[in-house]
Amino acid sequence: MSAGPERFAVEVRLEYYRAGAGGEPDTVISKVTRQAGDVEEAARIGRELAATLDLPHPPDGMTIRDAKGKSLWRQRFRHLP
Repeated sequence: MSAGPERFAVEVRLEYYRAGAGGEPDTVISKVTRQAGDVEEAARIGRELAATLDLPHPPDGMTIRDAKGKSLWRQRFRHLP
């Protein structure tokens, strides 16, 4: 009996950034590599890390990239206007 579909973890890079005047990513302030089963799991991990990483400035958002550097997802954090 199977426990359900097998999940495979993939390596993703979480990039935390400061936004420029237009709100678009301007400066990457941290990059973290993690294993995640899908983009939603990577986003959850990224939000949790954003609250605990020791960064010089709070990040304005994050981008999730695959192992080849392709942007998969981007989120601006709520503290921005």
